[in-house]
Amino acid sequence: MPSLRFIFMAARALLILFLVLFPLFPPVQAETTVENAGFAPQSIWYSKDPFFAGERVTIHTIVVNSGSVELSGTVEFYDGETLLGRASVTVPPGGSFAEASVPWKVTEGRHTIFALLKDVKVGGNVSVALENSRTGESEKFVAAAKAAAATSTALGYVEEKLAAAKSYAEEKLPAPVVEAGNAAAAKLEAARATGQSWADAENEKAKEIIREMNEAKPSAAYTTGSTALKKPFAYAREFFTSLLGSVFANAYIFYGVLLILLFFVLRFVKRIFFF
Repeated sequence: MPSLRFIFMAARALLILFLVLFPLFPPVQAETTVENAGFAPQSIWYSKDPFFAGERVTIHTIVVNSGSVELSGTVEFYDGETLLGRASVTVPPGGSFAEASVPWKVTEGRHTIFALLKDVKVGGNVSVALENSRTGESEKFVAAAKAAAATSTALGYVEEKLAAAKSYAEEKLPAPVVEAGNAAAAKLEAARATGQSWADAENEKAKEIIREMNEAKPSAAYTTGSTALKKPFAYAREFFTSLLGSVFANAYIFYGVLLILLFFVLRFVKRIFFF
């Protein structure tokens, strides 16, 4: 039976061995999941939209950090399974955000654009997993560059047919009917001009907001969660006002949209009152 002295010496030897070997095996930090940081929903947008094959655009997204420590990581942009590029981001705490972007030379066909946030760390060296580490998918079908030329040809054809119809109406219809039609057309043209002026003014306001955000320091200008999404909303406002301005600027598109709306209104009225 071992003596007490032997047991004491063996225990001391094991303790010394543990103290010598322990520094060689640092503790493993478990990866934690962070819920209040990551991508905002549907946070993919483009420097211009629409775009055609062969053009160069920039794909943008933002990473929001509503936590209490700094967050950093790498944003990877994908088109389906194809990696388009990477961008490093560092986001201050307290509801701040950081923008990430990559250039993209557009190709013809269908594209599924999204971004992933990888190698995420908080506080400089603690690895974490984010629940919002992937953006929504942006589905785009890109037409060939020749589509623009085809559109111009189609508009020319429509213009020719409308001019022929106007000439025919002036020759065949009674003068009062023609005068009433011309008066209504003049009012519509005035409304179209007013709409174009409004859309252009709103578009310039949106562009000014975007310029101010690009020039401002994110850590100083955006410190609350309520302001973290202002930039994508500003880009959305710029896009829609630009689209409206294009509709108002082109008479054929404008009247075509009016005819389509009139068709749906008449069909709705018919279903309500006659069936």
